[in-house]
Amino acid sequence: MWKAERFVYMTSEINATTLTETVASIHAMIAQSSEPIVLWIASDGGSFVHSMALVQAIRTCSVPVHTVGFGFVASGAVMVLAAGNMRYALPRTSFMSHQPSCGGEGDVHYREREREWGYDQWMYKQMLEIFREHSLLPNAKIKRLLLSTSYYYSEIEALKYGLIDEILMEVRVENTGDGDLRVHGIAHSEGTTGGGPSGDRRGQLEQRGHGEPAVHAKRRSQILQGRFAGL
Repeated sequence: MWKAERFVYMTSEINATTLTETVASIHAMIAQSSEPIVLWIASDGGSFVHSMALVQAIRTCSVPVHTVGFGFVASGAVMVLAAGNMRYALPRTSFMSHQPSCGGEGDVHYREREREWGYDQWMYKQMLEIFREHSLLPNAKIKRLLLSTSYYYSEIEALKYGLIDEILMEVRVENTGDGDLRVHGIAHSEGTTGGGPSGDRRGQLEQRGHGEPAVHAKRRSQILQGRFAGL
């Protein structure tokens, strides 16, 4: 159960302004209480460096920051979503991942292009590390699916890959009578195995005191035993 006043919405391109507004909102809420924060994400992505800054802000946050994807979540926004303490998506959420690129159009001097290529490779390594820590996919699958040409996938596939932990089939808002609005997320779990925090990320959550619900530990165990052997 979440408090609606602890919600932050990121629904635009990720750039310096988005980064500043999102992190400022999160820090203001941390100053108010230690209750979880929920970051709702519907973004086409944007700047790689600002996406990485958001990832690090979430990972180093002193309170749990849960993430919920809805609508369309693409590019750097997928990394931000995957970095949450608990990661969710609404039904029919679409995702898109692709190889990193610092852009560039027209004729570019060879040395400029060489420097650009070096930066592309650095971004590639950073993204590979993020997805390795925040998904259930092995390196080969990350490279083939998430770091190649534009790859579109559904919330069911995101759950299968371990990029999210649950699909929220229903979101209920209730007035507690004391001026607070509390939100209940009804998750889809029957017959579906969620990823849960994976590998090093789970250890990081435990060190920060955020922990991992037992149900997700059980589901992760089921996955590792071969429930998704086709990955």
